Amino acid sequence: MAFGQFFVMTPGDLKMTAFPNPLPGDISENRANELVKGGFDPNARIQDGKLSFSNKEYSIVSNATIKKAIIHLVSAQHWAGN
Repeated sequence: MAFGQFFVMTPGDLKMTAFPNPLPGDISENRANELVKGGFDPNARIQDGKLSFSNKEYSIVSNATIKKAIIHLVSAQHWAGN
């Protein structure tokens, strides 16, 4: 299951454009770390690329993977004239 969307804003323009998120996974690495550090669930942990939180398990998408996908998306949009 993919999470959310990517929102891109061009500097100097207040218009935001939403793009579907092509990445597999349930939660970003940043958000998973925030949930663990926040202490909302004393049993929360990250192990083997998965977040265990509130008796459920979520697959994590790494920051590096997200960054690469966003750079690719922005580059493709730029060269397409969008």
